[in-house]
Amino acid sequence: TSVKNEFSIPEESVSVVHLASSRKPNETIANEQSEPFFLFVGTVEPRKNLIRLLKAYSQLSESVKNQAKLYIAGGKGWGDENVAAEIELLGIKQHVKMLGYVDEERLSQLYKNCLFLAMPSLYEGFGLPIVEAMSYGKPILTSNNSSMPELAGDAGLLVDALDVNSIRCGLEQMIGSDDVRNSFAKNASYNANQFSWDKSATQLVNI
Repeated sequence: TSVKNEFSIPEESVSVVHLASSRKPNETIANEQSEPFFLFVGTVEPRKNLIRLLKAYSQLSESVKNQAKLYIAGGKGWGDENVAAEIELLGIKQHVKMLGYVDEERLSQLYKNCLFLAMPSLYEGFGLPIVEAMSYGKPILTSNNSSMPELAGDAGLLVDALDVNSIRCGLEQMIGSDDVRNSFAKNASYNANQFSWDKSATQLVNI
């Protein structure tokens, strides 16, 4: 829609070819016997909306926060967001782990062992971590904007990325209820399978 509107291109002249995940669940990856956690994956930059996610998490009751820590996987990107300082200021240092950049094996372990993926971005052109997490059968908490609702489909709980309270309510549901997570997780693998490189290649050749 944005391409059509920005450049006045007829809709019939625009074709969309989705990306896909090359990551496949590996049965040899161990189930970690560690604390329960939910996962944020992405370069730490303003567009990823991590500060609002942290603020929302900090507003949860201690009993809810004690049910799941937040693991942050990703290197620093552009912008001047001091996430560590924000975590300290919000008083949630004991509940948050900043992992920095992680390699492929470690990322696979994180996907396999997390409760859900939290990705309340302000905007995503695609949102590959959503598809990657769903390929591991994981439910998604994500934003109700840009590409994310289409990707997550019925495997995702949608929140308003600009509203800390909306994100907080979403976290409360996802952390606090096995039933909520399971209701989304049952659709995750099927949704992930709708995005494949074979399908993308075929669409590109046809175009």
